Parts: sequence; structure tokens; C-alpha cells
Amino acid sequence: MIEKNGVFEYAKVATEETNKQTATEKMNLKITSTQMNIYAEEQRLPTLQEFADELCEDNEIEYVEVKSKIIASVAKIDVGEAQTIFTKLKEYPYEFEINSSLQLASIDGVKIATNNTAKVGQKKYSTEETIVGSWIDNKPIYQKTYVLTDLSKNDGLFITIDENAKNYIDKFIHSEFRMTRAIENVQLASSYDYDANSHFAEIWFSNEKGLYIFGAFEYTALECHVTVQYTKVTD
Repeated sequence: MIEKNGVFEYAKVATEETNKQTATEKMNLKITSTQMNIYAEEQRLPTLQEFADELCEDNEIEYVEVKSKIIASVAKIDVGEAQTIFTKLKEYPYEFEINSSLQLASIDGVKIATNNTAKVGQKKYSTEETIVGSWIDNKPIYQKTYVLTDLSKNDGLFITIDENAKNYIDKFIHSEFRMTRAIENVQLASSYDYDANSHFAEIWFSNEKGLYIFGAFEYTALECHVTVQYTKVTD
């Protein structure tokens, strides 16, 4: 009986964690969606007041307040000088605190670490995988930067960046390529063509090769940065 109770308790905890993760992902998608919509129209990031207004018109939201644990209507509120708002999805029992940077600050009063999620319109790069938006099918868009050193013209046309990417990338959305020349230390920036005759670089993805560079290099580079955006097969 003890073992059976232990199994039930484990299943209960696992279900709770899954539900909390799902609710958190829903809230993060609402944040990202608001950022993308405002930036697309006005080329700026939304304020906390604007995000609160969006939540108040969302039929999935139970309440939006500037103080914790106040069950109220979703009538629009005046954020004023407040640096955070508190909100809750109708479908889940968790209260989210969202700060003025439009990041999740706490869940049910438990503070969470500031993440490296990039905001629409900001260039925030990391070698760690981060969520930077959502694709047209509402899947999260992930971004990751790879650092390559001593990229030589002797490397040939195909240079593997991440062979394992073929196991998790669903759609390859966007790429950027940055490099520093070895001698003159000149910054070059393009995702494809630098010099039609002697130097170009494209970032490619295939289900067989993973992520790789297709390019021809006239000279050796001290360092290259490859940034890619993609959706994942697991979402």
C-alpha cells in the first residue's frame, strides 16, 4: 500500500509540474505575441500598462492586478508607478508576476531567475538556446549563436556547425553570419554574399547534415559567429 501511495504521489507531482510548465509557456507566448504586435506596428516594445490592457481583453485571463492574490474582474487597471502586475489564467491555479521588462518575475510568489529570452526588436545573443518569439503556427522560435574559431579557406565549401541539429530542428527560420578578418580586423556582416568572385557564406540546414556553412573563403578568419533561429520538432 505504501508503494502504491508513493506511485500515486509521484504521478500527482509530475502532473502538477507539467501543468505549471504548460501555463508558464502560455503566459510567455502572450508576452511574446504582444511584443511582436507592438513592434510590428510601432517599432518599439510595449509598456507594462499596454501589456496589462492586452491581458484584460483576453478571455483566457481571470484577473489582472497590481497586488498579489486579489481575485478581481478583468476591467482595465491603471498600472501607474507599479513595476509589476499579477495575473492568472482561468484554466490554471497559478498566479504570475510580470515585471516592467515583460518577464516572468514569480509564480505563486516564488521568484524565478531572470532568463536570457530576447525581446522583439532587440539584438540579444547567447550561446545558450533562448526563445525569441513565435512562428506563424504559434510554435516558439528558438535562437542560438555558435562561435567558430580559425575558419580557414582550406576548410572547403562545407563546414559542419551542428550535426545534432537534424534531430531537433523543425523549421529553419533565419540565420546571421559575422566574422572578423585575421589581419585587418575588419568586421564583415552578411548571411550570404560578400564578394561574388572569391568570398561568400550561407548557413544551411538539412535533415541529413544538420547545420552547416556553404561557402568559399579567400582568407582565414579569427572568429566567426553563426546565429540561427528555428522551431523544434518537440513543440
